[in-house]
Amino acid sequence: QMADRDEQEAASYAMVLARAKAAANAKAVAELERLGPPPYKGLDGLLVERRWLAVYDTPAERSLFKAMTPVVFFAPGQTVRELYDYNAAPKVAQAAGYDEVARFNARSLGSGFGVPMFVIEGDQDILTPFASTQRWFDQLEAPQKAFVLLKGGGHDAVLTMPQAFLAELETRVRPVAIR
Repeated sequence: QMADRDEQEAASYAMVLARAKAAANAKAVAELERLGPPPYKGLDGLLVERRWLAVYDTPAERSLFKAMTPVVFFAPGQTVRELYDYNAAPKVAQAAGYDEVARFNARSLGSGFGVPMFVIEGDQDILTPFASTQRWFDQLEAPQKAFVLLKGGGHDAVLTMPQAFLAELETRVRPVAIR
C-alpha cells in the first residue's frame, strides 16, 4: 500500500492530528505538535505518532490485535515462546527495518510491469493513506491492473474485512491467475 513513504507519512500525521483536534484531545494534540510532522529522526518519533493513530483508527483496526490474539493463542502447537514472539515482533521488525523503509519510494521501481498489478486496500487507511498510492498506480503500465478501495476498511483490510477482500480476489485476480 505504500508508494511514497515521505508523502504518506506526512498525510498520516496530518490526519491523526486533525482527528485529535476534532476530538478535543489536548494531550494527543500537544504530543503530536511537539513531535511535529515527519520525517522523524528515528523510530521513537514514529511510535509517538503511531500510538495516537491507533486511538483514531477505524474500530476494526483498533481491535485487530485483540481479535488476533485468541487465534494465535489457540493455534495448534503454539508455544508460550511463540506467543511472546508474536507480541514482540512488530516493535522488533519496525526497529530493524526503519531506515530501509524510510528510504522507500515505489516510483524508483519504474512504471512498466510485465505482470498484472492489483492494489486492494481500505478507503479509511490512515497508516498509508491511499491517495499517494493511487497516483502512483494510475501511472503504471501493466497488462491488466485494478485499484480497489474497500469501503470502510483500514490498513489491514485483508484481516478485518476478509470476505470483501476475498470477493475482490475472486472477481479480479483469480480470472487472471487461472488463464
